Amino acid sequence: DVPAGEWFCSQCLKEQFGFGSTRVFKFHQFERQAHAFKHAFFQSLSGPEPAPAAKKTKGGGKEGGKGGGKEGGKASRKRPAAEAADEDGGAAGGGKKKTKKGGGAAAEEEAVAQVAFSLSSDTNLWQTAFSAATELAKLEGKVSICSDELPGERVSHLVVTQEPRRTLKVLHAISRGIKIVTAEWVLRSFEARRWLPTEPYIALQPSPVPGRQLDGARFFLGPSLAKFSEKQLRDLVHVAGGVPTAQARAQYVVGTNRKLEGQERVTEEAIISQILGETDELERVPPSQPPPGAAAAETQEEGDGESDSEEF
Repeated sequence: DVPAGEWFCSQCLKEQFGFGSTRVFKFHQFERQAHAFKHAFFQSLSGPEPAPAAKKTKGGGKEGGKGGGKEGGKASRKRPAAEAADEDGGAAGGGKKKTKKGGGAAAEEEAVAQVAFSLSSDTNLWQTAFSAATELAKLEGKVSICSDELPGERVSHLVVTQEPRRTLKVLHAISRGIKIVTAEWVLRSFEARRWLPTEPYIALQPSPVPGRQLDGARFFLGPSLAKFSEKQLRDLVHVAGGVPTAQARAQYVVGTNRKLEGQERVTEEAIISQILGETDELERVPPSQPPPGAAAAETQEEGDGESDSEEF
């Protein structure tokens, strides 16, 4: 059976057929491209074509390498099971692949548990990558697709564009140590019918201290926030290893002019930079500068909001 869903091939992407490209082309060009795709797609489903039968020689034996065709066949049938496992094992996503390395030491391939997306800025790419990931997840069985607004504990990979924006999804992924990869990883994995290694497709380098970027710092969140709602910032501070708390216990205050003795004022931007590893320490706000969100504090609504398309 042919799996349902939206399909693509590398040649289609190269030639930019479809995907809202608005390219004009003649029917015979499309027909030739469709024929090439049909051949490549159905051959990939059915596997490689069988090798042609060996010709018989006058002596009745089959042509082959040294030792005769029959012996070659026996050698193939007697291939050790461990050798076959090295070639075939671990192709499924979510599984672990062992390869021989350094005199028999086993190296484990990274696991794919759940895939999330932050592609709302490119609808066509999102539809294509989401469809490919969904179909591949069905084939693999152990992998699921995240439909939540923010990536949770089960998410292992976040798919973004070539130039990822600083959305809440990306900030949560960095905070949790989730791998952030480009959509090409999904497309190439689908083409290979298995989840490929992510190293060539990394969009943002992972944090060396996931979950500890804010290192236990205590924050009081005031009402004059410019970029986040209070709940959004509270959740982000928490997953990045900070502690939202009452003002009397806080080291830093955000979104307010009021601070107690020994406390420092910081901005939301300073927290974002710290999570992304752009700075070594939180940047303080000069005493005379008002909070960035003070003018908008009265009209800001608190809530989760649709955060994927908003850049911070």
